[in-house]
Amino acid sequence: MKQGTYASIAIVILSLSGASVAFAECQSETRDMEGTPAKAEVCIVSAGMFKPNSVTASINGKSVFSGTDYEDVVFDGRYEGQVVGGGCNEMVTVMDMATMKGAPIAVLPESLVFECRITFDAEGHSLPFDKDDACSKTFYASLNPLLGQLVPAADAKRCTVLLDGVEVLSKEFKL
Repeated sequence: MKQGTYASIAIVILSLSGASVAFAECQSETRDMEGTPAKAEVCIVSAGMFKPNSVTASINGKSVFSGTDYEDVVFDGRYEGQVVGGGCNEMVTVMDMATMKGAPIAVLPESLVFECRITFDAEGHSLPFDKDDACSKTFYASLNPLLGQLVPAADAKRCTVLLDGVEVLSKEFKL
């Protein structure tokens, strides 16, 4: 085995044992807001399996959110007189257990497809979608009768930062 394999095995063992193995990813984006640059940055620190991720968000170095994704991550506050909005939502794929591909769009409940804005590829398999507030209202109720045939899988988190309703950052964090 190569060193990378040993390291991967050690990380898995430490994660399963409850030891803290943190992986951090930060992404930023700068947008011109009427002649003033606004640099938004979101960082997600994963402490291991079955533990909530730490999430921080800042604008021009000033913290606008610090917490975990144990509950919904919502950026709701003010920055220099401007309203901060946005948050982080899970990107989910509904997988067909028989093929381990995105579920055929034809087997998904219409309410789930509509509320979650699920799209599909050329072969008719569902693609990853943003599990936002509107989607969450119908997600489990629509999917529960199909569990066993279908299973939801979290692929990533999409984080968006808004400043006075203008999108300053929209980035995807792979899990």
